Formats: sequence, structure tokens, C-alpha cells
Amino acid sequence: MNIADRRGANCLRPVLLDQVVGDPEGVRELARRHGPYVFPERPGGFIWPTWHTQWASKGQLFLNDAAPLLHHQGLIEAAAQMCGTDHIVPEGVYVNLGTPWIAQPVMHTDLPLFRGIDQALVPGWFLQAMGTSRLFEAERINSITAVAWFFEGHNGGFTCWPDGPTGERLEQTAMWNTAIVGDNDFMYHRVERIGADGTTSPDGMTAETTLDHDGKSWVVEDHGAELGRYEDQHVRLSVSWKATAHDGNTTATTVDDVFDRMQTAFGTALVAGDPDELFDEPSRVQLMRRWPGFVPV
Repeated sequence: MNIADRRGANCLRPVLLDQVVGDPEGVRELARRHGPYVFPERPGGFIWPTWHTQWASKGQLFLNDAAPLLHHQGLIEAAAQMCGTDHIVPEGVYVNLGTPWIAQPVMHTDLPLFRGIDQALVPGWFLQAMGTSRLFEAERINSITAVAWFFEGHNGGFTCWPDGPTGERLEQTAMWNTAIVGDNDFMYHRVERIGADGTTSPDGMTAETTLDHDGKSWVVEDHGAELGRYEDQHVRLSVSWKATAHDGNTTATTVDDVFDRMQTAFGTALVAGDPDELFDEPSRVQLMRRWPGFVPV
């Protein structure tokens, strides 16, 4: 059975790990030593107090100390179990740090990957629409995500919906040295509230606001101005491990091909008159309305 058949109408079944590394505090120490952390790009410049960096991407290490995480045998084996294949290639290690904030108001899927089209060619929202549409499964790259947590503060749980957004939810509340290996390009998920009820992140944050550890505590800073300060136990650390599951498929797509298939799906109602108009604002509104990657909780 290939990966798409195993996935079915929803997603591959996630695999839970009760222990990820032998020295979880060492992972936090790596994070403390290797800031500053920045906001990822978000549509419309939306500000959410989760900062990130990359320790590895496309199989290349940017931080040598992260090699044991990139090549983590337990994660590779869990991914193989989930996908039903031993052809698992580790690709990246991404670090996310969150300060106190409300639960994410929406469940979402991760940005998918396709052979022939990536974010160098098209906007992230367009990839999201391609993934949700399921019109391009032959060209999809099977991307696997393991999210591991190293957090002992208040709340900060992770919720996912393996049976789709209307199905039963799976709640992970144990956040110290645990992980879920999941099909996150298909599986809807969200981060719950971080921090005790009533706590929040500082005002005045912009897209250039950074988070860094000064040897004593975590500092939120914007253009040299300190906006807030947090003790280590109040900052949620998660590590996202990315891998590719190879199924032998090499089919690729092009923007022109995507346009043709979307035109078939929409008929004469498609706003874009040619491939160049697929990325205009009217097309974004139309495509995201029909194939959203976000669902209100």
C-alpha cells in the first residue's frame, strides 16, 4: 500500500513518543545559547508571539550541535512506522519559542511541498490552497513532521484532529521531552494557551521584534528597546523535525498545469484569466475561500 492509500481521506495516523532525548535540558541550553529568534513571515504581517530559527534545512546543518536531532533514530523509525516505508530522509530542524499568549483561534495544516513548485515560485497561501484542494497529490512531496516539546511551564498543550476538523480531537498536555510524529500537511492542529491564565506577551511588538536569552532570562526586544522579560520556565520551546518519505513518485507540476487544473475545478467562475493572475488578491480571496488551510475552533 502506498502512502496516499494509507492516508485515505484524512491523514496518516500520528505516532506518540514518551521520551525523545536523554538530556532534554541540554536542548533548552542549546536554545538559550543560539539566539536571537525572529518572527516567521505571516500573511498580512500578523503578529503572534512565537519566534523561530532553523538549525537545519534541506538536510544541511546550520548548527553542528543539532546533528543528533536531525538524524534522530527514534524519529526516523516513528516516521517509517507511520508511512509504512523505510525510505525516510531527514530534512530539517526548526526551533519555536513562545511567550505567554492565548490559544490559537484556528486549527491549521502546515504548508505542503510539491515537485516543481515551491515558495521560491509562489506565495505560501497558494501552496496552502493547492494542498487543501487535493488536486495535486501525484506531485506532492510526502513531508513528515515531528513536534517535540521541552517545556515545564503552565499550559502550552498541543491539539490535533487526525480524523479531520469535525472529528475527535487528540490533546497532548505532557510537554516535557515528548513528541508527536504526524502528517501535519494534512492533519489539522493548533497550540493551546501558553502560560497561566491572564498572562500575556508585551505590547508594542512589530515584525522586527526579537527574542533572546541574555544569560539570566529571555528578553523581548524591538529596535533596541526592551518590551518584556521572562524567566526560562515561562518560555515554551518546541522543536519541529522535518523529513521526506519517498514513495518512488517523480511527477512534477508547473504553474501553467496548476492553472489548468484549477480552471477545470472552478469552470468559468475562476477569477484568474491566465496563470499570471493566480497570485493576485482577487484570486487569493477566491482560492482561500474554497480551499482554506485554517478552520476556526
